[in-house]
Amino acid sequence: MQRIRLAPATKHSTNKVFVHPKLLQSLHVFVRVDRVQRPLQKPYSGPHQVLKRTDKFFELGINGKQRTVNMDRLKPAFFCKEPRDIHLGVIPDALEKALVTRSGRASRPVIRFQAQ
Repeated sequence: MQRIRLAPATKHSTNKVFVHPKLLQSLHVFVRVDRVQRPLQKPYSGPHQVLKRTDKFFELGINGKQRTVNMDRLKPAFFCKEPRDIHLGVIPDALEKALVTRSGRASRPVIRFQAQ
């Protein structure tokens, strides 16, 4: 019994959590929601503005209040630089013309929800 020795202890928590390289430069971030959620709910909230950074924590503006969040729960937010111009309700002339099928039948595309 005296010859029995304890097994050497392993170093727990040596695995590092992935941190996105752009996280340290991003102005807005998403925050992971750490709770059990109902189906089809978003796993991240945000984007939230970054107010201050430290080595392990970020201070964010969430719902008008300053909150301190661990860096492991964050994901950088990327925005489009130029806004997209989408014009709804404008029908191009090509769609208004009747298309002729191989059999010679005139066919027009169905445009739903259009007032006549």
